[in-house]
Amino acid sequence: MSSVDEIASLVQTLYSPNQDKDLILSVQQQLQNIQKRPDAPELAHELLKYNVQTIQFFGALTYTVYLFNHPIDTQIGDVMIGELVEACSRNLDSVVIQKLLFNIAKIYTNILYFPINDLFQKLSSKGLDMITISKYGLLACKTIGEELNRCEKITAEKNQMIMDSMLEDNTKNLLNNTTHLVLEDSSLKKVWLDCLQAWMIYVSKSSFEFHVKSDLNEYYRITLMLLQKLDIDALDLISEIFDVCPSQLNNDNKSFFRSLVFSEWTTNFITNNDIDDNSKLSKLIASSLDSEILTFASKLIDSEYQQRIEFLLFLTNQPGDPITDEPFSVDMLEFWTLFAEAFINDTEAIHTLIGNEEAKIQTLHKISKTYFIKLSAIYWEKCKLIDGFDEYEDEFLNFRRDIGELFESLFTIARSEVFNNLSNSVSSSLLNERCSNDQIKNADTSLYLLTVISSIVGETENDTNLFYDLNCLFESKFLVRIASLPLSSDLDNKLYQYLVKDSIKFISEINWFYQTPSGLSHVNDVLMFLFKYLEDSNFQDSASRAILSITDTYEVKLRILEVSRST
Repeated sequence: MSSVDEIASLVQTLYSPNQDKDLILSVQQQLQNIQKRPDAPELAHELLKYNVQTIQFFGALTYTVYLFNHPIDTQIGDVMIGELVEACSRNLDSVVIQKLLFNIAKIYTNILYFPINDLFQKLSSKGLDMITISKYGLLACKTIGEELNRCEKITAEKNQMIMDSMLEDNTKNLLNNTTHLVLEDSSLKKVWLDCLQAWMIYVSKSSFEFHVKSDLNEYYRITLMLLQKLDIDALDLISEIFDVCPSQLNNDNKSFFRSLVFSEWTTNFITNNDIDDNSKLSKLIASSLDSEILTFASKLIDSEYQQRIEFLLFLTNQPGDPITDEPFSVDMLEFWTLFAEAFINDTEAIHTLIGNEEAKIQTLHKISKTYFIKLSAIYWEKCKLIDGFDEYEDEFLNFRRDIGELFESLFTIARSEVFNNLSNSVSSSLLNERCSNDQIKNADTSLYLLTVISSIVGETENDTNLFYDLNCLFESKFLVRIASLPLSSDLDNKLYQYLVKDSIKFISEINWFYQTPSGLSHVNDVLMFLFKYLEDSNFQDSASRAILSITDTYEVKLRILEVSRST
């Protein structure tokens, strides 16, 4: 039978660099067998006495193996408390202490045994100060909470005992006793928040599975007060609350959070943090708005909510390119899409919320339309192709696609305005024979979005405003301008390729326009444009599909025959 020193030597061999593979496998097998010995707890205790971290960790791990393979009782629980106290007094590495805490949590999930008062008394007897003792207590409560969240064998009776004893008596008391230290930026802050986070999840689990709840709002208020000081750890916890269980936040805390968001606090946060932390904030704001869409929609006639929408538009319109420079336009997009859809799909509910008063309905319609037109201008800008976006092209194109979905709703709400703005943008951007790359971006963005909204226009469309705008667009000879662009030496080739592809997609999506007299009069120009790009391998497939797409009617087939003869 190997001595403790021999076992320690094997552990060091295992973790030594550049060892022979076969030797490592052999050592692993020997150590696994040792961990299953009847005297494993005694071996673990001796290994923890060494001053070598890897040996200490193996000692703690040996206890873990023992717990998984033997009945658990209060005696082994007391042993683990003793080992933890000794490790804390010696200030062992955090990975060793965390493994011992895991063992204590494993014992608790099995027999609900955790003598926290004994732990505090023994730590105090070792001369540790109250902040350090509280830190280890919070770590223990946190680890137990995390292990309970993973446990799938909790009964209703066991859950009630956990809620009454571990949460109400132990964890909450500890959170209460350390609150004043947390607000003073103590080193306890992070572990305090982590402990609260673990039990927030368990309370959600208890509520869902057993309908047993617990109020954590006094601690959430402390977290919000930390967030008020721009604390990122607090931001992470509040974000998780909104993601996992927003109903746990009471109205007072939700109001407090809203008062932060719709104030200078948000702009201060943006100014004082990098894009990663700002992305966390933008996601939190978007998540917090999910449950308030109908409220925002119905109260848009109130000046207070108009100010809030203006502020959200301001956040969405942060300077810089989306994804790389600012995250708000990306993270707020889903909210805006759902907000716009509410005015299409939930009009009855919105009208009910404002009392079905016709005057209020008309006012709401007018105000909302104004804001949606502003929103379309913001996302038109964010939809532009970005210089050098090759590294994240897929991510940007997905973002662009999602903007297209938003514009489908915006078009439904403000048809004439949205369509007119986009079509005018194309013609005005391509006025000159030599266009700048910025002008090409403008034209491409508008053509891309026109394609999206044109795809939801039916074949029986009779909106004369749309027909007029399209006729003006084709009268501007934008296709001729695009076809002549390669003559410019300053042209960005990738921008040009996107412009041509999006132009081809656009003219293949407006078959409903070609059925009108004005639309039919422009078919020759359309077909000449497409035939030009049949000769280019980059565009052959899309051009040929477009030709097939627009030749459904007898009149258009005659036009294509005329063009074929002329070429």
